[in-house]
Amino acid sequence: MTNVLDQLRTMTTVVADTGDLAAVRTYEPIDCTTNQSLVLKALEHAASEDLIAREIEAGKTAGMTDRSPDGCNGGGTCGAGPGPRLD
Repeated sequence: MTNVLDQLRTMTTVVADTGDLAAVRTYEPIDCTTNQSLVLKALEHAASEDLIAREIEAGKTAGMTDRSPDGCNGGGTCGAGPGPRLD
């Protein structure tokens, strides 16, 4: 039997307005929020520590620094000062 979420997927694009990684994995939306307060809140949980460590290491491996080439700090605000340090 088809559930309501699957029915909605046939009529529209499912997105998630959450930073909850478990919910994103469960519901598999096409897109997720970029609301900084929701993402920050989700990343403050201990469950996110491994993800953060892996992503920082991947960034270092890829040669990334605390600033992107276009001068943005990675937080969606360009020219507002340095972003988070990766070292």
